[in-house]
Amino acid sequence: MTTDAHLAKRATPPSAPSAAGSEEDRNLPRNVDGLDDVIGLHVVRVYALLTFQLERDLAPLRLTPKEVSCLWLINANPGIPQAALARYFGIERSSVNVVIKSLIQREFVRAEQNPDDRRVFGLSLSDAGYDKMVQAKAIVAAHERWLCEPISSDAVQDLRGTLEALARIKR
Repeated sequence: MTTDAHLAKRATPPSAPSAAGSEEDRNLPRNVDGLDDVIGLHVVRVYALLTFQLERDLAPLRLTPKEVSCLWLINANPGIPQAALARYFGIERSSVNVVIKSLIQREFVRAEQNPDDRRVFGLSLSDAGYDKMVQAKAIVAAHERWLCEPISSDAVQDLRGTLEALARIKR
């Protein structure tokens, strides 16, 4: 399992080029022509870093970040339908279906027909799914500590609020 010590050893995101400049810094474009003013670019760059690191950290559990998020929400909301997960994540139901199908096949999640609406299946965790979720949450917590370490707790709260506001943008 991933430990805090393991997380601390990983490479940090690139910093601003130094005066001497490393080999990596010399390969970066010197002029970005205002691209650095595009908020979406920064979100994508951070997303790529986070996804890469978290996928690597979760690999021993054979879980993806999407699977962990689904396990987490299913545990917190037993009986939740797939459509509610899709709405929360802002993605198509078919995309959630792929993730849930994998979790069901590995017997981490159960789908039970809603007695009031036979078209709807509520999701719940199996004991094995709960155990995996607990292990994954520990990895995510260590990952979050690594991610937030270079910024103040006030900045983390501000960032969380800003990202939540952006996530509520209507499609």
